[in-house]
Amino acid sequence: MKDLNMIRILTSTLVCTVLVLFAHDTSGDDKGETPSAEEQLLKAVACGNLVEVKKIATTIDLDQLSKVTNLSYHALASPNADVVEFLRNTCDFSITDLQIAAIRGDVTRIKHILGKLDQKGRTSALAAWYGPPISSYSPLALAVRNGHADAVGRLIAFGANVNEAAHYTFTPLANAAERGHVRIVKRLLKAGANVNSAPDGYTALMRACWGRQPKAARLLLQDGADPNLKRHDGQRALHFAAKSGSAECVKLLLKHGANISAVTNSKDTALTNAEFYKHEDVVKILRAKKSD
Repeated sequence: MKDLNMIRILTSTLVCTVLVLFAHDTSGDDKGETPSAEEQLLKAVACGNLVEVKKIATTIDLDQLSKVTNLSYHALASPNADVVEFLRNTCDFSITDLQIAAIRGDVTRIKHILGKLDQKGRTSALAAWYGPPISSYSPLALAVRNGHADAVGRLIAFGANVNEAAHYTFTPLANAAERGHVRIVKRLLKAGANVNSAPDGYTALMRACWGRQPKAARLLLQDGADPNLKRHDGQRALHFAAKSGSAECVKLLLKHGANISAVTNSKDTALTNAEFYKHEDVVKILRAKKSD
């Protein structure tokens, strides 16, 4: 039951939060040690603090700056496009103008960039940093992550792949669902996103339930999401809704036929999950349903 948080650290696109925690945990603050420049930089990047990023970058030799572990990926995960652009230009990363426009949600810029390209050029631009089966930092993934519905719509109109699939990053639909970006969920479903795709083991419905996003879960269920699909460890959407304490998601899943008696490989039910995490409102719902 307790493996989900580690998996989320490896796969979740809530990278900003993860990096802040990482920088804090490795900073040596508890020992009275001063965080290294690299640790301070990653924390500033994760928080989107451009002023601090520029300040710290000046203290690091340029050759060393470009060698900071996975800095280009950390940059793309920043919520501030200005931070991304600064690091791209400073370190000569291959981050594209289209990716930066997607992070900003700049529909005009997206249209300008893609409008000048032929079909082959557009396909290539839209696939930038999409590296199946491992991960995706494509323009579409970045626009989804940052909640830019209009930018997502524009990228789809130019041919973005709504069914990007990778093991260590979300599908666009799962990404939008967990973050509660309802307008984006609607756009992706309308464009043909596979509602039950689970390249990393999690369906979009599971992600919506873990993220406590009943509006997104409702849309997915209405579009045919299967509430009884399971991961390799036997967990289903109802298990995640119970773990997260989302009473609304639990009710929705039960209404749509979720199996309340389904057990994981370790014999846990949704009810035992809710009891373990002390979500009393969810416990009451599940106990009442079980007694019907």
